[in-house]
Amino acid sequence: MDYPKSVPNVGLVGGKFVDENAASGVVGSLIPSAWGNAVTDEMLAVIQAANLTPAEGQSDQLLTAIRQIDQTGAASYAVDTGTANTYKAAYTPKVTALADGLILRFKAKTANTGAATFAPDSVTAKPIILSAGAPLIGGEITAAGFITVQYSSALDAWLLLSATGGSAQQGRLLRVWIFDVTSTYYPAAQVRRVEVELVGGGGSGAGSAALSSGNASVGGGGGAGGYAHSLLDVTDTMRATGVPITIGAGGAGSQAGGNVGGTSSFGTYLSALGGTGGTRTVSASTNLFVSSAGVGGRAAADGVFPSCAGEDGAYGENNPYQGTASHGGAGGRSAMGYGGVAQSVNSNGNDGSRGGGGSGVYSVSTTTAYNSGKGGNGCCVIREYY
Repeated sequence: MDYPKSVPNVGLVGGKFVDENAASGVVGSLIPSAWGNAVTDEMLAVIQAANLTPAEGQSDQLLTAIRQIDQTGAASYAVDTGTANTYKAAYTPKVTALADGLILRFKAKTANTGAATFAPDSVTAKPIILSAGAPLIGGEITAAGFITVQYSSALDAWLLLSATGGSAQQGRLLRVWIFDVTSTYYPAAQVRRVEVELVGGGGSGAGSAALSSGNASVGGGGGAGGYAHSLLDVTDTMRATGVPITIGAGGAGSQAGGNVGGTSSFGTYLSALGGTGGTRTVSASTNLFVSSAGVGGRAAADGVFPSCAGEDGAYGENNPYQGTASHGGAGGRSAMGYGGVAQSVNSNGNDGSRGGGGSGVYSVSTTTAYNSGKGGNGCCVIREYY
């Protein structure tokens, strides 16, 4: 819209209308009917777009209409007419070229299932990417969601600034998995990173064979499995073939020295060694102070902080001077489970849990053999992040 500069004899001065001035002989400007009608029609179009009925005696309808249109947001977005992963929209005014920093908004018709593109009007479609530069992988755009994108000439792509209802918030925790048995892990399409925690199997305590009268046997507790921890980026290979998870078995209960626990691993990316078994000491006399060290738990762990070795098992003790102090050694505690509780005289040991060591056996003058506590099996915990 402009002043009617092309109309002959309209009487514009300096490009604008002027009033008649009889004293100075200035002739007033004319307002052509075509121009007056055009101005009125443009204002009526705005009023009617806000679903208002034009009223001749009301002078605030144009302002009301502008405010109402702004409140509905209808002028701030275009409706998508494309298909899933291929988004298109027509704008007023029409977008004829892409400029660096151009921001557009559209209401998506369908959700995306993978990488996506966007084309305003007849402009060539460009990929939609996340702010970190990664392509979409599915779920970032939802049906009927309002999508805001900004064009980057350096990346020749649309940056996804916001998406209502989508999963574009990077770093969001999606799900937690706990694996207590050997398995294969397949990350879902929307998973970008995984935080993995592992514990190896716990070592078993030391048990006791049958004894002659007057003899004593004291077994130490098994050491706990090591703990490993890491944050890993998910790759296409992980999604396609999966990541094998090995859960280290706890050391088996024994009537002799304890058994080592197995190694837990997350593919070739991370591993945690099992704890070693407790040891035992046998004496031909019950009058001697007898102690046995639980040497397990020195399990090396791969990964990043706070990876650590498992706790050592506890000593067993035979103390004829204070009978209540005599016991088999407790199992070491792991980062995910407890060790077997220390056991009193002439009974089987207690098992560990999730990488914890089994407890040892304390026996005196008995022809019955006793099994030590088993080590707890290892464990793998996976936290998935977008």
